Amino acid sequence: MNYLIALILLFTPICWAQDDNGGDVQIRVNLPAEAGAEEGRPAARSNLASILPDPDIASVEGLDLYNSRETDMGWLRNALRNYGLNVEELDDYSKWRDGKDSFFPTPENAPWAGPYFPMANNGIARRWQTRTLRDPLDALTVVLPFSRRSFRAWAFPNREEPSLEEQRDRFVQMSSDEINKLSAIEKLDLLYGRYDLPGTKIELEKRGTLRRPLPAFWEGFCNGARASGACIPEPKHPIEVENPDGLKIVFEPLDLKALAAAMYFYVEKFAALGESTRQWNLGRAKMPDPVAVDVALRYLIGEKQKYFMFDSEQTAQVFNRTVVGYERKLVKQDVDSSLKQYHRQAIGYVDYETTIYALAEIPISLANGFSGHWVTNKKNLKKFKWKYRLIYGPRDEILFGVWHKNQGPDYVWFATGKGTDATNDLGVNPFLEFDHIEDLVLQSHSGRSLGRCEYHFARIY
Repeated sequence: MNYLIALILLFTPICWAQDDNGGDVQIRVNLPAEAGAEEGRPAARSNLASILPDPDIASVEGLDLYNSRETDMGWLRNALRNYGLNVEELDDYSKWRDGKDSFFPTPENAPWAGPYFPMANNGIARRWQTRTLRDPLDALTVVLPFSRRSFRAWAFPNREEPSLEEQRDRFVQMSSDEINKLSAIEKLDLLYGRYDLPGTKIELEKRGTLRRPLPAFWEGFCNGARASGACIPEPKHPIEVENPDGLKIVFEPLDLKALAAAMYFYVEKFAALGESTRQWNLGRAKMPDPVAVDVALRYLIGEKQKYFMFDSEQTAQVFNRTVVGYERKLVKQDVDSSLKQYHRQAIGYVDYETTIYALAEIPISLANGFSGHWVTNKKNLKKFKWKYRLIYGPRDEILFGVWHKNQGPDYVWFATGKGTDATNDLGVNPFLEFDHIEDLVLQSHSGRSLGRCEYHFARIY
């Protein structure tokens, strides 16, 4: 509990892990130096109950609509810069008729899927290919739930901790099948000749069942799984790699997805719309501006296929999901002169009901390889209805927007660049080096050896 509270107190702005009330806790990331037209985080937006002008539409009375929109639009512009896109292209989406009203990807260009690797099951230190709680070889990852023994006491219950040479001999003598069934982080340690398994120890003690307090059942890497699925190519093929001592190690696609999810627990470049609901701001958190969200759908996803993430629940629990596709349905259009009391150029409004197809978790049994066909089967995705009103001016330009009964995302976030768990000031595991893991991922994705890893060669199955 103290570990989580300490993290949460540091999180502003925020991006993910887990919180005390279920769901993913948001964790601070490296914010880009430039935050668009505005500085700092947007001010909280209260839940207003009066009408504009329809009783089903939340009021914006008392708000500086233009500046409120500009705050989130500033962060959206910053997200475009992070993607390397031309910010000026947003002008082509300033009218409510601009862009595509629907988009859904092909299997080849969809974000890839991976499980959230629950920390209560040791996260990326879990031996997912075996269900035994304790391996006869007594390597360092499998621990009983709720054990309070130290790392050394559990790993070596009947003798002193062996020397590094003894550990090396022990692993070299293991069969290929035994090596293959080790966890992802064990394999990474072995690949670089770290026979004392320092990366594995960190995961067990910081994000596994040797952590105190023990991880809650819902804690995991869903933020990293969503971010890596949108930022780097999907691991598709098992690869065999060789460490400096000639030990051959097979990395399954799911092993590499686990390492990628942990590596992206923190992200190099980050932008967000709205304010994530936490226990301390329940009922007061600022929802994302519907104008910025609508533009992001039409431009980033509909035009550029740059997938972004959102928290689907307006509660202290966080459920990170990736927007895979959308269907934007015009429900009503009307001219209304009374809107001028909110903006002097307003002449009318359009009501939209937008269906969001969102990626969440995938069963481990289906995640060990190419997931594009699973992701693009709408039966496997979660559907959300986002309802909002866009108020427009004489040239159809959108002036501001409001949510219909708060039926929208709690929080929207954009992740680009490298995974930085190894280098972020708040990062957990310095052995999750981006360049090394990316090397393995690219080999697995392409089905060929890249010849770039310093101490090993790769063979594709």
